[in-house]
Amino acid sequence: MSDASIIESLLEKHSLHELKDYLSETLGESEGVERLRRATKQLKTMGVRALALQLARMNQVKAAMACWLSLKDSGRDTVVDRFALASMGMQFRGLAIHPDHYRPVLEEFTELARVAPKLSSVWINIAGYWLNSLEPVSVWGGQAQRAATNALSTGANPVETRYLLGVIKESRGRCGEAADDYRRVLSMEPGHAAARVRLAWLAEQSLVVGRDMSFLDHNGPAIPSSESLQVSKAEGMTQAVKIFNTYGAVIVRDLIPAADLEVLLDKYRHAVVERQKAEGVGMWPVQDVDSKIRADLEKLLDSTDVASWLEKICSYRFPAWEIQPRHDWHIQWRGPDPHEPTRIHQDCPVYINNSEFITCWFTCSNCGNGDAPGLELYLDNVSHPLHFVEQFPDAPAAVSRDFLTEYLADRSWSPRMSPGDVLLFRPNLFHRTECDRSWDSYRMSYDLRFQCGPSAPGFSEIVE
Repeated sequence: MSDASIIESLLEKHSLHELKDYLSETLGESEGVERLRRATKQLKTMGVRALALQLARMNQVKAAMACWLSLKDSGRDTVVDRFALASMGMQFRGLAIHPDHYRPVLEEFTELARVAPKLSSVWINIAGYWLNSLEPVSVWGGQAQRAATNALSTGANPVETRYLLGVIKESRGRCGEAADDYRRVLSMEPGHAAARVRLAWLAEQSLVVGRDMSFLDHNGPAIPSSESLQVSKAEGMTQAVKIFNTYGAVIVRDLIPAADLEVLLDKYRHAVVERQKAEGVGMWPVQDVDSKIRADLEKLLDSTDVASWLEKICSYRFPAWEIQPRHDWHIQWRGPDPHEPTRIHQDCPVYINNSEFITCWFTCSNCGNGDAPGLELYLDNVSHPLHFVEQFPDAPAAVSRDFLTEYLADRSWSPRMSPGDVLLFRPNLFHRTECDRSWDSYRMSYDLRFQCGPSAPGFSEIVE
C-alpha cells in the first residue's frame, strides 16, 4: 500500500496511536518528510489537515509545515489553513532570533490581514512580531500600534490586548497614554501584575504626573503559607492545578523517589564539582557535563508520574497537545560561594511565544530555608515579559532590575525542598537562586523544560 492509502485508512479508523507509530517510523528515514509531502497530494483536503495536526502534536514542525504548504500550493487551502501555516512558521523560525528568516512569516500574516481583516489573532501576531523584532522602535512602533488597535476592535482579549497596546505606546514614548491603558487593564482585571508593575515604573520615573495612581496598591492574591503552595501525590492534581493557576508555581512533594536522586547525585557529583572549580560558574546544559545525564533523567521521569502531572497542569492552556521535552535542560551546583544570590529574572522574556513551557525543578539534596542555597520565587504571577534596562536598554518598555526587585520584595517565597519534591513554575515567573552567608552546604539540582505544543528551534532563552 502507498503512504497515502495507509494514512487514509488509519485516519478513517481513528487509529491515532497507530498513525503516530507509522509517522514516527516514516520520519526516521532520510526521505521521510518528502514521502509525506508526496502523500498529501493523494489525500483529501480534510486528510491533509488531520495529518498536519497530528504531526504538529508530535513536535514534527517541519513535516507539518510541508503538509500545509502542499495545500497552499494546490490551491485547496483556506484562511484557517494559512493561519496554521503562519503560526507554525512563527514557531519553527524562532522568535526574533533570525529576523531575515522570520520576515516571510510576517508577510504571511500581513496577507492574511488583507483577506481576513476581522481575524483578531492575525493582528496579535503582527504586533507580537514587531515587539520581538530587532528593529528600532521608530521603524515598528506605528505598525505595531495599528495592529494592536485592530486586534482590539476585532474582538481580541480586551485585557491582554489593551496591555499590549500600553507597552507599545510606552515604547514610543507616549507614557501618559500608556498609563491610561494600564489603568484600564487594572479596571478590568485588578490582579494584573504586569500592568501594575509598568504603572509603578512610570510613576517611579515621574513620567505620569497628574494621573491617578490609585491602582498601584497590590491587588494580587495574598501570599499564603508555604504549606498552601504544596501538594502531595495523595492530594491529587486538581489542587495542584488550582495553586499553579493562581500563583504560577506549585510544589508536588515526593513525586520522584529520593533514592533514585541519590543515585544521580553520586554518579555525577564529581564531574559537576570539577567543572565548577575550573569555570567558577554553577549552571550548565546537562549535555555539557556528561552526555549520559539526559538519558538518565528521561529514564527516571519515565518511571515516575512526573509526565502525567505536567500534562494535567499544562492542559489548562493547551488541551490538544502532548507534553514535549525541550532541549534546554540544566544541571546546577550551588553552594555558599559566591554568597550573593543570582539576579532576579524570568526564563522566557518574549512577547509572543506559541509554545509556552513549564520549568520542572528538583534537587538531589535538601535546600532552601537554612540548608543549602534554594530558590526564591516572586509570586506576583506576572504573565508577561519584563525586560531590564540594565541588560536590554533598547528593549520595548524596559524597566530597572533594582526597581523590580524592590517592588516584588513582599511577594517573595523561599520554599524548603527535599529530594523527591518537584517544583513546577511558569516561564514568566520571576525567581533567583537564594543564598545566605551562614549556609555551608551545597546542592545539586536539575531544571528541565517541558511544553505542550511544538517546539521552536533556534529560540534561546535569556537567563542570568
